[in-house]
Amino acid sequence: MDALKAEIASKRKAFDNAPQRPNKYMRRGDIEKMKEEEERKAREEAVKKAEDEAQKAALLKVRSTKPPSFQSVLQRY
Repeated sequence: MDALKAEIASKRKAFDNAPQRPNKYMRRGDIEKMKEEEERKAREEAVKKAEDEAQKAALLKVRSTKPPSFQSVLQRY
């Protein structure tokens, strides 16, 4: 009996953590809208991530170019 109670509790916990749907049945159009919204969010996150990476790369490029030292200038002449 304890095993059954534990199984019910684990299922209930999994159900509580699941995303909530408005009702048991959904229209096809509503499902498509939800999918499009998820895809839009994924695209926005990908664009934001790419912009962040480009900005970090630009900062690293700027940081890596330092002015020549006095000794290296003297060696050239």
